[in-house]
Amino acid sequence: MMRKKIAVLVCALLVLVLAGCSSPSSSSDSSISTEISSEGSASNLPQIDDEMFSELKYDATIEVFKQDGVVYTAEYEYEIPELSGYSELEDGKRYLLTADITFLNGGVAGYVDYPQIENVINIEEISSNAGPTEEATAEPAEEAPAAEEASTAELALSVDGTAVDVAWEDNESVAALKELAARGPLEVSLSAYGGFEQVGPLGETLPSANVQTTTEPGDIVLYQSSQIVIFYGSNTWDYTRLGKIQGMSTEELEALLGKQGVTVTIEGSS
Repeated sequence: MMRKKIAVLVCALLVLVLAGCSSPSSSSDSSISTEISSEGSASNLPQIDDEMFSELKYDATIEVFKQDGVVYTAEYEYEIPELSGYSELEDGKRYLLTADITFLNGGVAGYVDYPQIENVINIEEISSNAGPTEEATAEPAEEAPAAEEASTAELALSVDGTAVDVAWEDNESVAALKELAARGPLEVSLSAYGGFEQVGPLGETLPSANVQTTTEPGDIVLYQSSQIVIFYGSNTWDYTRLGKIQGMSTEELEALLGKQGVTVTIEGSS
């Protein structure tokens, strides 16, 4: 009887010893698992800021343009699919659009005033079939020969490294452009717009005397006092004439300028 009791006590002691050995291991595994989980937490990962902002403006006005059946904003050249079906909009013309517009800014796409048209109120064409005013046509006819003779040696222009002959206007805008180019070669990156022009920022504001002008291939104009525009097609808008490329046909101008973008270099005498 005594031997049986001793045997039972020994068994009980063995069970307790074995249980005690396994417990720390389990606790340690649990601790390691907790640490791994904490280190891999999503809250510790870098966050990407892609916040989008929107602003609804009532009776807002923007300039738009339709080309090949697609409507774009004139400023940032965003496509506006909501307007492509409007029969009032014709290819090759610009319009002032008045509407309730939600403007989007930011986001992954980096929008800047991307318009979402809510309600169209008015569409007004801002081109004219009347042609240039008498002042716009008469002044170049009288002054262009003198300007060409005087400015050839003072201002040279090239497109993607190809020198072109330009008859410059004799006005304050060209005089200011000469002063700007006299500091050193002026390189301007131009982008194609509308299928008829190359336009880009001069980086300076020049004096201007805008008149409504119907341009022709080869015309060089100042737009909004700070952008130079070279035409290989035609458009009607308020511009200040700077000059005209000489000795090139329409086909040659299209080959030279009808690209996604070109670099124009303007050089003047020091």
